[in-house]
Amino acid sequence: MRKRLVILALICVLTASLPACGSQETSSTITIDEKVDESVALSMFVPVGVDLGGTDSFRDLTLAYNKQDSKIRITVDSVSTADGFDDFLEKRLDTKDAVDIFVVNAENVKDIAQKGQFYDLSGLKSFHELTKSAKEQAMVGDIAYSIPLKMAVYVMDVNVSLLKQYDLEVPENYEDFLHCCQVLKKQNITPISLNRWWAMAVPVMARSLYPIYQAENQRQLIDGLNKGDLKIGDYMINGFRMFEEFLKNGYYGEGLTMEKVDAIKANTQDRADFLSSKTAFRFFPIEELKATEMENEDKAICTGIPMLPDGVITLPSISVRLCVNGGSSHLEDSIKFVDYLTSQREELLSSDTSGSLSPFKRPAETKAEVPWKQAVLELLDGGGQIPLEDMNLRFGCWDNTRQLCLKMIGGMSAEDAAKEFNRIQMEEIQAYEEKQALEGGAGGE
Repeated sequence: MRKRLVILALICVLTASLPACGSQETSSTITIDEKVDESVALSMFVPVGVDLGGTDSFRDLTLAYNKQDSKIRITVDSVSTADGFDDFLEKRLDTKDAVDIFVVNAENVKDIAQKGQFYDLSGLKSFHELTKSAKEQAMVGDIAYSIPLKMAVYVMDVNVSLLKQYDLEVPENYEDFLHCCQVLKKQNITPISLNRWWAMAVPVMARSLYPIYQAENQRQLIDGLNKGDLKIGDYMINGFRMFEEFLKNGYYGEGLTMEKVDAIKANTQDRADFLSSKTAFRFFPIEELKATEMENEDKAICTGIPMLPDGVITLPSISVRLCVNGGSSHLEDSIKFVDYLTSQREELLSSDTSGSLSPFKRPAETKAEVPWKQAVLELLDGGGQIPLEDMNLRFGCWDNTRQLCLKMIGGMSAEDAAKEFNRIQMEEIQAYEEKQALEGGAGGE
């Protein structure tokens, strides 16, 4: 019997020029004629706006796969994160065969792992071809819950031309950075670009958590934090004290309020101030970098975050996490498609014009196409990293750090911020354990 092979894909996912979809899941259809006796429908669910490597490349790879395995019919549905993608995903995973393949936001990883709903992808060839940092971040407990498609890395942008005006060098450690800030402030220059996210959380986490992630007994420290025997505030106090000093000295500017800062969207005013030389430093994810910003290395360069006594550090993060539902009745076909998709790395990333980095290893002699990206890759290869969100911690760091920094702008002291983080740590650990008991202990721990 002659049938049509149908590949369903949301306009809002595969056509970036059209308006974003709401929470109603509507689909457009692309059809190609094929002879199919029986078709297996695989459901893929992603957030609106997620870039799976570029619209054209993802569509073409999906079509190519269906041509070589003509029994497969793939449907791609989407809801924006703001309209409840995380809740929709949870409901789909709890409903038999409602989703086979999905992209997960960081906030959902621990809950899904606790329910045991991730399929362990460590057997795929592509998993073993990940870089060290990507592989570490693709694990929760002993489960490889994801094959990352892209990596974001948080670094520091340095306005070199502005530093040169005052005989300053690019800071290579914490003392160097403080010296630059002091000299610039005396010249009535605001040293650091400010926004509601990265500008606060990145340096505070880098300053606070490097003793954990540079320690030889890192795993034991993580276990101690998860049990509550070690208090996160004892580590975060260093970053909070630094942030308190930065606020007091006006390194982020003057007259700040919680409301004012929380309204500064990332990569807007902070980027404009940096490019116009109103500020000398900004913290940001490399994927937000526009290539034109780095054309002249005499004006600006990317470097690690100089929060260590003797060096710099980076905060890598998976920006697209591709996963398989462990409870899918189409498990074999789902794994085959993910294996195929993640093996087509050059094609998948060919249309990506952002600063996103590939999570996969490169031959040693391979150089990045632009100097600034090569510099970041070398930083990653050299070690010195803190995960943006450690999926093996039973409490969150990224958003909690941001919220506490905002409260410090409102008047909370560094000591009180550290105590409050201790309270949050214990509260979230208790919630984790209660949920684990409710789920019968299932998960990847």
